[in-house]
Amino acid sequence: MNTFYYLYLPLLALPLLLMLFRKVVLKNRIKQEWIVLINIVATYLLIIAGTMALEYYLNSQLTAFDLNGDGLFTGEEVTAEQQAAQREVERMSARTLAPATGAIFAFFYSALFYCALIVIGSIKNKDNENE
Repeated sequence: MNTFYYLYLPLLALPLLLMLFRKVVLKNRIKQEWIVLINIVATYLLIIAGTMALEYYLNSQLTAFDLNGDGLFTGEEVTAEQQAAQREVERMSARTLAPATGAIFAFFYSALFYCALIVIGSIKNKDNENE
């Protein structure tokens, strides 16, 4: 399961890339609120994509033990490794909880990003006034 941490690394870079895109490509032609909204949607989609990738990975590990391809595990198909893979698939509650928790996380993560933008903007305005 530790294999999929790299899927969430873009979450750290996403707000910075969006602000860079806004400043360099769009030349500040859209408001920060739109960037935050795009950040919410992109964060949510990254969480859902990561969950789907993890689910596919675990299911493919489990189906590797299904020798006759009938979807059932009988006889020589049942091994300690198969049972461990089965427990991993059964334990994964992320596929059912990801839509709700992903939406909540995306909102609060983006709200934190927006607050940081406000603070940075006010610091820049104070620096401009002092000069």
